[in-house]
Amino acid sequence: MPHRDEEIALIDTARAELLSLVTHELRTPLAVLSAYVELLSDAASGSSPASPGDLASWREAAMQQVGRLNLQIDSILTAARPGTILPLQVAPMNLGAITGAVIRDMAPLLRNHPLRWEEPEPEIFVLADESRYRQVLGHLLENEAKYAPVGEPVSIGCWTRDGRAELYLTDDGAGIPREDWEEIFEAFVRRNRRPSTSGSGIGLYAARRLLGAMGGEIRIEPNGFGGSRFLVTLPLAEPSRVILDR
Repeated sequence: MPHRDEEIALIDTARAELLSLVTHELRTPLAVLSAYVELLSDAASGSSPASPGDLASWREAAMQQVGRLNLQIDSILTAARPGTILPLQVAPMNLGAITGAVIRDMAPLLRNHPLRWEEPEPEIFVLADESRYRQVLGHLLENEAKYAPVGEPVSIGCWTRDGRAELYLTDDGAGIPREDWEEIFEAFVRRNRRPSTSGSGIGLYAARRLLGAMGGEIRIEPNGFGGSRFLVTLPLAEPSRVILDR
């Protein structure tokens, strides 16, 4: 059995990991909210005029991020209570529709990158917790905003294969070195392509844990153009369940 000092060290490590996870969960919606506030501020100062429709859309999107923060704080408080785990609500989810919604929400953060995305036809329904999937995709898109070459496009697509849904996310950069493909999913590991980039190194670690809890997976593979891409897989929803839940 571990000695008292070892037990204290393990508790301190777990506490530090939880604090880092909590911090990162709040970082993404704050970054998106900050981007929308910046757009509204520029419009208000006259440095970047905007139409009334744009202003209303930006305000609504900013308030959606405030609501997202509130939901995440509730989840964090629930998970922190002794004897409880992070709640999951797995149900049929329209993968293309929710992915498109997250991309639109994250657009200000990715404004330096043209986005290549088309919703799949026919629709793809998966079994997932929608709020957790949004968090995962938010982590991945935030990662692209940090590391994709400025001005270069970010590509997203999805399809079905072997009874599962697959979603990829890539850019036209050099990609992640093959020797780092597993390491970057560990806690506190950051890529150093941009030394000035801030981050806790916990996003991909959190994404893998969240997907695993939903019966999904995330990995890195070649993108066929000399770089790499993230590949997310999720179980498909049975047609009967989709009909019942509609």
